[in-house]
Amino acid sequence: MLATQLCQLAVDCIIIDIQTHSKAEETRQTRFQRNDGHTLRS
Repeated sequence: MLATQLCQLAVDCIIIDIQTHSKAEETRQTRFQRNDGHTLRS
């Protein structure tokens, strides 16, 4: 019983970690796209 609860908690933590990481990656990509747009214009 305890093992399954710990496993569930670990899975939840991993999912949250993946979600936050993917959000961070998205913001980085949009920043790069904005920078590319500025450099292309000038």
